[in-house]
Amino acid sequence: MAAIIHQALVVMMLFSIVPMAIIAISGSVVSLLQAVTQVQEQALVHLVRLVTLALLLVWFGEFAFREIERLFVAVVRVGPTVVSR
Repeated sequence: MAAIIHQALVVMMLFSIVPMAIIAISGSVVSLLQAVTQVQEQALVHLVRLVTLALLLVWFGEFAFREIERLFVAVVRVGPTVVSR
């Protein structure tokens, strides 16, 4: 059971930290370009972040679904043994 909890925490961190870091980097690059070109449009930064998130979901979504499914199956297999104790 401890191994499943460890896997769940690793999956949770992987699926939250990686997209947040990529979105933060893309937003910072756009902000830097805006500062250099003196374009002060706030909607542009949000649009880039939204498009980046959509691309991440397309690229990363199937892998994420498979990992969560694998983890769910492991929990369902171990569940009855934990409940019966």
